[in-house]
This record gives sequence, C-alpha cells and structure tokens, in this order.
Amino acid sequence: MAKYSTISLVLLLALAQASVLTPVLAQSGDYGNVNGEGGAQAEYATSYELALPDVTKPLTVQIEHHMYNPGEDVKVRGSVWTELVERVDALNIVKIESKDGQGNVVAREDATVESDGNYTASFALLDGAQEGTYIVEARIELEADALGIVNAITSAALQTSIEFAVAEPDGHTVIVENQEFTVVISSNSGISDLSLNQQDKRVAFFVEGNDGTTGVTEITIPTALLSGEMTVLIDQSVAAEDAVLLKSNTDVETTFEINYKHSIHRVEVAGTNVVPEFPVTWLIMAVTIGSIIGVTALRRRATLR
Repeated sequence: MAKYSTISLVLLLALAQASVLTPVLAQSGDYGNVNGEGGAQAEYATSYELALPDVTKPLTVQIEHHMYNPGEDVKVRGSVWTELVERVDALNIVKIESKDGQGNVVAREDATVESDGNYTASFALLDGAQEGTYIVEARIELEADALGIVNAITSAALQTSIEFAVAEPDGHTVIVENQEFTVVISSNSGISDLSLNQQDKRVAFFVEGNDGTTGVTEITIPTALLSGEMTVLIDQSVAAEDAVLLKSNTDVETTFEINYKHSIHRVEVAGTNVVPEFPVTWLIMAVTIGSIIGVTALRRRATLR
C-alpha cells in the first residue's frame, strides 16, 4: 500500500509541475463566444483597402495608417483612372501636399504615375510635430485643352484628400501578480480607466471625443500580458473588420489601429491567453500535495495497526 502511495505521489507531482511549466495553456479557452453571440474569430487586414478610380472619381488617395506618432514616416498611395492616363500624355505626376490642423503645409511631394495608374509617395513627420488632425491632399494639374479630352471629368474631380491623426504615445501600466506590463496607446480621443480583466482575458478602456468627429486609437499590448486569437470589441460588440487594422503581430507585442465615430465608447481587446496566475497554480499544487501526504500518512498508520 505504501509503495502504491509513493507512485501516486510522484505522478501527481509530475502533473502539478507540468501545470506550472505550461501556465499559458492552462489559461487558454474557447474564444468563439466572445460577445455572447457566438461566431468565428475576426480576421483583420494589415492594410486599408484602396478605392478603385473611375470616371466619377478619377483620382484616389490612401495612407498606410490613420494614426501616426511624431517623427514617423507617412506613406501615401493612390491611383489614377487608367483611361485618363492613356488619353492624356502629359499626365505623369500627382501633387501631394500635407497640412496640419492649423493649415500649415508640412510636406510637399511629387508622385510619379506608373503605367497602371498607381502612384506612391512618402514624407516624414517632424519629431516635434503637433498633435491633432492632419490632411493629405492629392491633385492632378492638367492644361485646359487636355482636360477637354474627357468631358465627363471636371477640375474638381482631379483632387481628393484624406485625414490622419498625430498623437504622442502614452504608456499605461498594468500590474498583475506583482508583474508590471506597459500597454502603449496613441489616440486623438481622451483615454481613461484602462484595466485588465484577467478572468475574461480582456484589456478594456474608455475613449471619448466630440460627437460627429472621427476617432482613431492605436494600442500595443505585450504578448506576455495578452495574446492568442485577438478580437476588438466596441461597446461589447465585435468591431467591424474594416474598422480595425492589425498593424503588427510579433512574439513580443500586438498592435491594433481602431477607428470609430466619437462619443463615449468602451473599447476592449480580448485574447485567448492571459498572463499566468502563478499564485493560484501554486495554491492548487500545494493543496494537492498536502492531500496526498495526508492520505499516505493515514494509510501508513492503518498498516502499522
């Protein structure tokens, strides 16, 4: 009987040790019911979709991201209606101009139009760039006689624009089991009450801005804090996939860019793996070992009798 108890003790100790060595797996769970409605994991794009030009909108412009930090490079891309490119020989340049919220020009670039109508450009924000809403304007300059080749196009249609936000990154400290983690947020919204719900495996915070304006938040979460299959929720509903951009996903951290209309919203990023609850694991192991030792001692006393 004593020999059987010793073997049981060894096996259970091994199982308990395994639970400590693989704490993340112990935190994993089924993610399909993230907002109480079921459904599959959201698939977020890593770049925004570029609108296709046509006769009603012969020029398009897009930027790589909607949120930038001071000092970062802003990458611009777009397209010109191919029929316009083919019919106007002099059309080989798109003028790019960027302005800050006060209307000051911060960049001017000439983008070369390729044979397929696509163009690209980039410019660097100053390290001391002011926070706020910026605009990128793209335009085609044609002579009056060249414009007459395509009667359906007006000069107003040969220019377009898009906005983006600039904000300083702000680190938010989350303390879990005496470990400190930093969640970094850049936003044109007011951010408050950031917290981790360890049981539900979610980082949550509130955003607030002037009604009718567009809000954008970039959030970087350490994978040691939260990882796995990640989903963004706004006001307890899974955010539309085209409203969220997966900017990066590495072994170290995950970064999302989240777009929304301003008011007050609760934003959550949910995962399937959360920081391990080591004290709970050790408590379970201690209780298990204590129970085994107690049972073994009782069996030995019974044998001696």
